[in-house]
Amino acid sequence: MADPYSVRLCKQEGGAPGANGAIAEDGAGTQQVTRDCSQFGDGIRVRGDLGQSGEKRLVMTVPAGGTLVSAQLFHSALLPPGAQVRVVALPGGENVLPVVNAPGADHSVTPQAPTLPPGTTGLAYVVDCGDSCGGTVNAGILSANLTIDDPTDPVVTASAALSGQLLAITTSSTDAVSGVCEVKALLNGQALETRALSRQPLTRPCDERADLTFTTPHGGLDDGVHKVRVESRDAAGRLGAADVDVVIDRKPPAGSGVPGIVGIPEVGQTLTVSNGQWSAQSPSFTYRWERCRDDACVPIAGAESATYVVREEDQEQELRVVETAKDGGGSAALASARTAKVSPQIPVLLEPLRIVGEEKVGGRLSSAGGTWRNAVALRYQWMSCSRRDGSDCKVLPGRERPVLDIEREDVGRYLVLVVTATGPRGHTAQTSAASSRIPYPPLRNLTQPSIGGTATLGGRLTAETGAWEGESVRFETQWLRCNSTGCLPIDGAIARSYRPTTKDLGASLVVLVTARDGLGETLPVRSRATERVRSADGRALPVPRVRTRVRIVTFGDFQFALTVGPKLQVLDVRKGSRVDVLCRLCARARLGRRSKVKTSTVTFRLPSDGVQIPPGGQIVVRVRRKGIIGREIVGTLSLDRSRRVRWGQVRCLSRNGSLQRVSCPAKAPKKKATEKKKTSSSTPSGTTKTGTGQPPATPPVPQTTPAA
Repeated sequence: MADPYSVRLCKQEGGAPGANGAIAEDGAGTQQVTRDCSQFGDGIRVRGDLGQSGEKRLVMTVPAGGTLVSAQLFHSALLPPGAQVRVVALPGGENVLPVVNAPGADHSVTPQAPTLPPGTTGLAYVVDCGDSCGGTVNAGILSANLTIDDPTDPVVTASAALSGQLLAITTSSTDAVSGVCEVKALLNGQALETRALSRQPLTRPCDERADLTFTTPHGGLDDGVHKVRVESRDAAGRLGAADVDVVIDRKPPAGSGVPGIVGIPEVGQTLTVSNGQWSAQSPSFTYRWERCRDDACVPIAGAESATYVVREEDQEQELRVVETAKDGGGSAALASARTAKVSPQIPVLLEPLRIVGEEKVGGRLSSAGGTWRNAVALRYQWMSCSRRDGSDCKVLPGRERPVLDIEREDVGRYLVLVVTATGPRGHTAQTSAASSRIPYPPLRNLTQPSIGGTATLGGRLTAETGAWEGESVRFETQWLRCNSTGCLPIDGAIARSYRPTTKDLGASLVVLVTARDGLGETLPVRSRATERVRSADGRALPVPRVRTRVRIVTFGDFQFALTVGPKLQVLDVRKGSRVDVLCRLCARARLGRRSKVKTSTVTFRLPSDGVQIPPGGQIVVRVRRKGIIGREIVGTLSLDRSRRVRWGQVRCLSRNGSLQRVSCPAKAPKKKATEKKKTSSSTPSGTTKTGTGQPPATPPVPQTTPAA
């Protein structure tokens, strides 16, 4: 059931309690209103919009949850013709209070307080001018006596605790309708203190909420359970209460069973305290984890909760927990039994792994840092990555030491070191940060450019650029004519090949190769000079051809090496000549020699697995004969990356000394019967005069596109 309470509201203007006031025609703002005619409050809200009917309102509402039982309104009104005043109940809008509406007079009425419709939550004092008011409207409420029902009891919460020598009672009370007007604290049925709350907002005489704390000394209380009660009353006289017990125990706790530890003592595992048994009144617990070895136990910094995650530094040691119970009488501590020793775990990296050293071709990198715990053995593996973030990496076979000598194949890549540590119970792999991108080495010539072919009028000479080191190297060639006074460029002779002219007779030829790398650096290098250019009838051995099997082995992205063999043939050899096969930069410099050969084809047997020529190496075939100019053919390794040759394919050196793929005859071509006869006793052995007096040229060898 609801309980009623009453409030009286008085309209004020200019701070004078009970002064008359009016509602202006254009609407008034917030009016100053007091409760019980003493100046305080938030005002009665006035609706200022007129609308089509020219209506004005004063609206009074009660707090949410309450209802109006009855009301008396005292007003004064001076109305023009056509105007009227009425009072309606909210929210329904039903006329509830009779008023006098005769125009042109000042009416002060004190109507009886009728019973309002059930569920009324407010009143509206309405001045209605109809379509228009013929004169000035001067109407207003002087005061209002309201009776309001409060259906709710105050809601109370309370707690009690010992704080030093005092018993502290903390309470919170709430009443949304008439407010919390009084709070009383009792201990064991005896009143400790009563507090009245005096703030009075309009239709809620007291504040909606009250948060209070009561204190009293507990020195005179006996050990045991004591009853605490808090009572709150609202403006309607409704009561709310809360009860709580407080235990006073001045004896320290006594333990009858030690705490336990639940969990596996391994690194990374969580251990949990199982509380011991205590004779205490509502004790609180604190914990201290300790690390033990032999007879000594040392507290672990920061380990003061009911759980503990086993750390790496706990390995090979025992753990225990000290539990402290505390109540009003004091505190006591008990230690648990020790756990088993924490077993060693997988290796753990204590110091970051780094790589240091000279990051360039020919430099050396080594591991730094990388201090481990529980590591029995370490294994190293260097990797090459296309990105610095460590993605797209590939293992470098054979590079499994703590140090790494940077090679040309590492150019343009990032290097990282992976260290795998093996421990008693597993292994851990750790990758270092990547090195800087290995720069391309400075432009450098590894093998001197060379010239292949015969230095005779109408012959064909071909320039070989030699082997170079650098980034994106491009070449330019310039042929030079040399005599005793020096060498001068030949106009327009900038191609790879050159045919000597009559201007070159008696002079030697040199090719100047200018290399330019991607960084803009240039480096000119000359080849060795050819023999002096002779006429076509000069005595000279023809340029031999070489037939062998070739295999190209790649290293990284840019380098490759050549393997030749296991058989190498030299074709078009004049009888009586001496043939030497050399390999520059190879472990074995001389591959074979034949003196005073008796056939036009000389075969050299190489090792069954062939001869590997390193980057920059060359195959050199020299043919000499006493009394006749000798010829040399050089095969370099300046091949495109697109050229891949399998073992089964046959590749012959062309006449100009390059490694272009040419067709290789099954055997040396047979000489014509007329060539077997000597035309004169002065003709050198193996040489046949032709109509022009020139030695016969070896049949041309058709060239094909390099193998993909």
